This record gives sequence, structure tokens and C-alpha cells, in this order.
Amino acid sequence: MEALQRAVREQTKPKRGAPSKDGDWRKIDEILRQDALRWLDGGDPFAERSNHSIAKTFYEPGAQQEFESLHRRIMRKLKDRRRYYTFVHAEMLSKDRYPYGDYLNVLAELVASGRLTDSWQSLHHLAQASIADYTAKYGPPDAALTMREIESEAAKPLPVEPATKIKNVLQLLADLESK
Repeated sequence: MEALQRAVREQTKPKRGAPSKDGDWRKIDEILRQDALRWLDGGDPFAERSNHSIAKTFYEPGAQQEFESLHRRIMRKLKDRRRYYTFVHAEMLSKDRYPYGDYLNVLAELVASGRLTDSWQSLHHLAQASIADYTAKYGPPDAALTMREIESEAAKPLPVEPATKIKNVLQLLADLESK
């Protein structure tokens, strides 16, 4: 019985160290989404808004935590991941809402980031293959088409000529002889 009680105590004892700050990412996520939209609209959110100014928005008067430690924690998270996660958001947003050229630019930025490079390169190659399929079937895509629209159209089969117009080899040879 004592061994069982010790095992239960060991398993249920709280973890050591500072508690997890997952709530930070919920707030940061919305900021990164805004940055992605700004970048897709032609702006430079990294020059327009510094990590310091973003971290200052997290301070809440009367909070139990000191501003300096909160500020350092948010600054560290933004420094390490802001650019990458901004482009991850931009990838999700641009596929359905922005011209396919923007989507390709986002994928190029993600490949250049050096994180999950193989995955982003695979997506980039798939996007280029869809554009090539679309081009082969319908000609060059209009610059205003989204990547989703191009993929949808490229996936459709080519229209088949009616059976009466299709000629077999013998009919083709007969046509050649008559000419």
C-alpha cells in the first residue's frame, strides 16, 4: 500500500519550474495574422512595427507579473519566431484570397526561412505543377486567379471530342490518300 501511495504522489506532484505561458501565443497569433495580411497587401510589417512595440501591448496594469519579465519573454518569442509564423499565416491566407503570385512568394519566403524546408519545397513544387497543368490545358493563368482556383481547374480532365469526330488509324490513312 505504501508503494502505491508513493507512486501516486510521484505521478501527481506538480512540475518544477515556471508555469507554461501558452496564453502568450494566443495573443501573439492574432498579431502575426495581422502582420501576414499587411505583408500580403504590400506592406512591411517587420519595419512598420517593432517587436518592442508589440511586447509593450501585452502589459496589463495591475498584473501580478512584472513588466520586465513579461517584456523579455514576449521579445524572445517574437525574435525567434515572428517572421516564420507570419509567413505561415500568409501561406494559409493567400491560397484562397490572394493572387497565385503572392502564394508563390510566400512559399519562397518559407523555403528561405530554413524551417521545414523539405515540406515547404514540396508545397512549392506542387503549386508550380498545378500552374503547369493549368497552362497546358488553358494557357497561362490570369494573374488575378488564386492558387485554389488554379488547382481546381488544373484537376479537371480535358474535354474529350465527341466519338464521331475521333478517327482511327485507317480513317486517317484514307483521308491522307484522298488528298
